[in-house]
Amino acid sequence: MKGEWYAARVETGRERAMEMALRSRGFEAMMLVRRIWARRSRRAKARELVERSLLPGYLFVRMGPGGDWRGLCAMRGVFGIVGVGGVVRPVPEAKIKALREMGATGAFTAPAHHRDMAAGREVNPKDRVEILGGAFDGAVVVVEEIFVRPAGTFARVPVNIFGRETVTEIGVENLALVG
Repeated sequence: MKGEWYAARVETGRERAMEMALRSRGFEAMMLVRRIWARRSRRAKARELVERSLLPGYLFVRMGPGGDWRGLCAMRGVFGIVGVGGVVRPVPEAKIKALREMGATGAFTAPAHHRDMAAGREVNPKDRVEILGGAFDGAVVVVEEIFVRPAGTFARVPVNIFGRETVTEIGVENLALVG
């Protein structure tokens, strides 16, 4: 299909269903996804890699010249097309291509070491964190490395012991991100 891409504002949490509905009506639609570690339900114990919308509440829709704007905006769950000053603006093809390539390379996929971390407390190398509890309680350090062992997920961090910097391993559950 020829035409330009536009960002459509859709019902949040229903992006996948809206993408399918748009396609069934003849529109070319695309939802960008991110893959995160989450439980499928509250009762599930294990976290698994699940897909979520990268841009909640938005889809990209390709419209050709003379496209069915009214039909698109009249669909239940579509709230409008993103624009500036009341004028819709297309998303450049180069940006769409770059986003697709990033998604294909796994740029929007959470690293494996996030699987055992509490939601909202995912720690990565080079993050500034505060140590919670123990002899180094309250110390703010920079994570050097994250690694997984059978006993859990750990971070290597430098701490000051008797005036000398020493790298130690601390469980990620004992770390909190510092703004």
